[in-house]
Amino acid sequence: MLGAAPVLIVPWVRFRGAHPYADAERSHAEQEMFLLSGGAAIQNLLLALSAQGLASCWISSTLFCQQESRAALGMSDEWFALGTVAVGPMPAGAASPRPRSTSPSTCGPSEPGPQRLGLDHPVHEVPGEDRGARRTGAGGPPATCRAATAITT
Repeated sequence: MLGAAPVLIVPWVRFRGAHPYADAERSHAEQEMFLLSGGAAIQNLLLALSAQGLASCWISSTLFCQQESRAALGMSDEWFALGTVAVGPMPAGAASPRPRSTSPSTCGPSEPGPQRLGLDHPVHEVPGEDRGARRTGAGGPPATCRAATAITT
């Protein structure tokens, strides 16, 4: 599957922002929280790809070859690969996408675009991105987007 997909996305997480705790149990829980957040972000990616009419599959491949993945994509040792997402066109014979709802919903707007969450601005932030670097204009894509950029360009 990975060899046939026209686009591969390798999601990464780093633990640099984790809170330091004196006891091992809380430190481990903090690391697990980062991993779970990464998994939730990947699930959102899969849903967004599906909403765009693309097929995708999350495969655990890079979990078992961290050093090789870092070396192949030029990532430093602080990054931990969370598998690979294969993306491509829907296969022939795939089920037709469900039509978008036109009725009011309690789950969000029926029109595409940024959702408002009672804030004075639309929500556009990517979970886990280095917001400080983006605000200061450090240049380049957010660090969490490096692998996708490296693979798809």
